[in-house]
Amino acid sequence: MKLTKEQLKRIIKEELENVLGESKLQKLLGLSHNFGAVELYNKALEYIAHNQDNIGAKAEMISNAITNRMVKDQISKEDPMGEKFGMLLNMLDSDRHRRQAYRASTEREMRDLSDKYDKKGVGEYSQERPFEIRKKYKE
Repeated sequence: MKLTKEQLKRIIKEELENVLGESKLQKLLGLSHNFGAVELYNKALEYIAHNQDNIGAKAEMISNAITNRMVKDQISKEDPMGEKFGMLLNMLDSDRHRRQAYRASTEREMRDLSDKYDKKGVGEYSQERPFEIRKKYKE
């Protein structure tokens, strides 16, 4: 695979932003160089408790760090640590829970509709199946 100069510049820029962002987070929360999930949780919780009124733009940086740590350490939402991180994410973004509930209800509705048409024997790409459900199968 060949990389163009522009692609290489973009990749380097993204990685540099990630490294600088992580070091800003470490300074902000007082994290050690090789911080783990537990340390991130404790420091983020402490920071949120002391700066609840003026957290503002820093909330996105902390949310991104938590989400990245969950992916990096393969922490599921059902895991005890994942539940703690979920609580922190909800504290940082009050609308997050509402958006997730709406998304879950919409997905559940689509699955129910799809099951209904499956039971009728209507094919996945048939014109009898509503467009929203057919669109889901194409993705």
